[in-house]
Amino acid sequence: MVADILVIDHNISSLHLLRAVLMREGYKVRAVTSGEEGLKAASRQPPDLILLDVIMPGMDGFTVCRLIQNDPTLREVPVIFMTSLTDPADKVTGFEAGAVDYIVKPLEEVEVLLRVKTHLRIRQQQEQERQIFQELTRLQEEFIASLSHDLRNPVGSIKLYIDLLSHRLHDLDDRSADYLHRMKRQAQHIEELVNDVLDLAKTRTSLNFNPEITDLAGIIADVLAQHEGVAASKGIRLRTLPPADAVAVRLDRAQFSRALHNLISNAIKYTAQGGEVRVAWCLSEGEVSIRVADTGIGIEPEALLKIFQRFYRADNAYQEEGTGLGLAIVESVAQAHGGSVSVESTPGQGSIFTLSLPAPTRPDRSEPAPLQTGR
Repeated sequence: MVADILVIDHNISSLHLLRAVLMREGYKVRAVTSGEEGLKAASRQPPDLILLDVIMPGMDGFTVCRLIQNDPTLREVPVIFMTSLTDPADKVTGFEAGAVDYIVKPLEEVEVLLRVKTHLRIRQQQEQERQIFQELTRLQEEFIASLSHDLRNPVGSIKLYIDLLSHRLHDLDDRSADYLHRMKRQAQHIEELVNDVLDLAKTRTSLNFNPEITDLAGIIADVLAQHEGVAASKGIRLRTLPPADAVAVRLDRAQFSRALHNLISNAIKYTAQGGEVRVAWCLSEGEVSIRVADTGIGIEPEALLKIFQRFYRADNAYQEEGTGLGLAIVESVAQAHGGSVSVESTPGQGSIFTLSLPAPTRPDRSEPAPLQTGR
């Protein structure tokens, strides 16, 4: 396939020379004389490479390059600056604007062709790597779907047979009944482990990632509703501390719901009867923060460094059942959204987990509702 090169230079003679040199090598060349024309030409049909003059009337090359970098359809196109500027500060400005290389005027034909060929080859390699990654992601997705079916069905069958035995064998002695009960609990644990492993794998593949702008309050309300029964059975109060204004965020609803479910479930699980779990969220400084605070057992300082590792469980967490993957899933979901998760904790008083996501809209200066551990 013939490479398409866009040349932007206000100097007509330089433009004609470059066009002739590149076309002689078999490239398709589009030539324009201003930054504004160059942006329009690139938007209509993204080129494989752009040769861009720095000093031009009107919009200079630095500005054009920054605008190219801000356009999702163009930011992967390599930009090579052409300039008579030799000050290192100007070169730094160019690289900061997004250029991949510099050619100093007056242009040397051999140098131009070598640099063009080099960056076209790099771009081609990057495109091949992208296609390979997409194919690997697709294969991973198919494997996860197949594994989900192959693992969940046998576990479901085991649980079903245990239930059938429990209903048909009414006159079991206490020991046999206890064995059946233990079998059922272990089957449920295996099912939870399988689900967590598959969910963790899904958060690491982009094919399952479908973000959309969503009102945060609605999702939080839905997830909290799923935990009301368990919280009530332990006498734990669930509270929400919403901001004054609605907060919208770009997220994958299913993945985010699972992450929030894990945080709230843990908060309830490790909070004693009569305690409290609070969920607050806010938009501030270009970031959406969701905080889940509890009055539970807290986390020891040495455990905080490992708390998001797969299969890690703090010493004081073994009194409750779990797979050790819940917080790893939360971290993976946060990273998939370009965000992060952090934790603050005081042993014996409680913990605060903060899920931070990029805001899709103009930052709000409102302060978050205060959250504190302890009663």
